[in-house]
Amino acid sequence: MVFLRTTQKTSIDLQIARSQALSWSRMHRMCSCPRALSIVIPAYNEEQRIKPTLESIFDYFSSKKNTDFEIIVADNGSKDNTRSVVENFSYRYGNVFLTPPRPNFGKGFSIRQGMLANCSDKALFMDADGSAPISEFEKLNEALENNFDVAIGSRAKSGANIVVHQPFYRQLMGRTFNFFTKHITGLDIEDTQCGFKAFTKNAASNIFVRQKIDGFAFDVEVLYLAKKLGYKIAEIPISWKNVEGSKVSPLFDAADMFLDILRIRWIHFGEKF
Repeated sequence: MVFLRTTQKTSIDLQIARSQALSWSRMHRMCSCPRALSIVIPAYNEEQRIKPTLESIFDYFSSKKNTDFEIIVADNGSKDNTRSVVENFSYRYGNVFLTPPRPNFGKGFSIRQGMLANCSDKALFMDADGSAPISEFEKLNEALENNFDVAIGSRAKSGANIVVHQPFYRQLMGRTFNFFTKHITGLDIEDTQCGFKAFTKNAASNIFVRQKIDGFAFDVEVLYLAKKLGYKIAEIPISWKNVEGSKVSPLFDAADMFLDILRIRWIHFGEKF
């Protein structure tokens, strides 16, 4: 009985924490001034990799005139000094925002929390390791400017420039995952998992409010929802490099991701799009 009560209390506490995290997103969206671009960066124990990524973003936009942007770092329960690193940027600049502390709910939850907080004309999410440089946003932005609703970076599309390749076993894992994704969801996309995706304001608000998967397979769900909602998706070959320190476990996370893509059609069954 004691174990049951403890488990129930833990479950309730986690539900409250999740609700509070998404409440922060709503408050940020309501209180923020509309901008041209919101950049969402999920972070879990990224103290070593996120600083150069943030610096590269400011260096890039410093040469661009009239680009009003914000950065939302969605901290996923980091146990290192990630928060301190980001807070230093928040003090230096007025457009870097850090989500409140919370437990680790998964990368997908972090993306949803950040994307629901944005009220910009366009929204981009990118990985904290900077594997896709911010300059590649120009390619995605061009697609959005040409009536696409969603523009995704691709490492598999012809024309992609892979500066540093992933280890072979990760490449094989990715190809296998993509094979099953295509056949289960019907998505005709070469690379669903590249962490560099941009959305119009309308697409972001309608897609991420429906997102339910919190793990690494969230990309597939996001693209599945985009297709169901009738949004035009552009898959753009980009420059990309592998950066050591991936949080994806080839064994445990791969199994969870496979189960999640099986869940996608079921959890959205009967929804009106």
